[in-house]
Order: sequence, then structure tokens, then C-alpha cells
Amino acid sequence: MIVGGDTREEALVRALEGEEIEVSRPPGRLSAPNGNEIEQVAASMVAFEELLTGAPPDAVVLASASNVALGAVLVATRLLIPVASLEDDAHRESDDPMSEMNGRLIRQLADVSLSGDAGTVAAWLRARVTA
Repeated sequence: MIVGGDTREEALVRALEGEEIEVSRPPGRLSAPNGNEIEQVAASMVAFEELLTGAPPDAVVLASASNVALGAVLVATRLLIPVASLEDDAHRESDDPMSEMNGRLIRQLADVSLSGDAGTVAAWLRARVTA
């Protein structure tokens, strides 16, 4: 499952599909509701709890450091689902203090940080499926 929400996510999904990797995304392009950051993280945690316990994916790839991605990593980690963050996003310096904090938390909780190229992500995902 890929969690993100930008054009980079779309490009990664297309590239992974070209690598013959089955990719899922949260249904309905799960987004954080309006409200403060804490409410957004909490709402995304509830949504991911329902989504990931029903049919857990082999792994979760975080393509952003958004509140939704933070909610996803918190739930996936608790459910022992492997999580990868993409270096360009989780390690990016930001003028937004919340995104900066999200990125630091995601880096601490994710099992691995990967470059955002499809080959690296595909190899990591294949290893999760065969493990």
C-alpha cells in the first residue's frame, strides 16, 4: 500500500505497476479532515485501523510526511506491518513545523528509508512478499 497524495505518488505507482508490483492505495484517496493537526492524525489513525486490520497489506510505503502518513505509520507499526518511508519526503527540511515533526516521527518508526526510485521500492516490496 502506498500512502501519499501528490503527483510523485502517482508516478511511483505507475512505475511499480511497470515492475509488475501490485499496488494498493487507501480507498477514496483517504485525506485528513479539516481541523487541527491532532484531529487530522487521530482521524487518519481510525481510518487506517479499519483498513489495515480488515485486509492487511504486505507492506506500507509512505510517500509523504503528511498527517495522513503519520497516522498510517502509527497504525501499521502497531499492527507489525513493515513500513518504508521515502527519503526525499521524510528527510526533507520544511518550513512547516508540523511536517518537520511528522518527518522525524516517520523516520523513527519506519522499518527502512528508501530512495524514491521504483526499482529500490520494488525490490523492498518483493522481499516483503517472499518473507
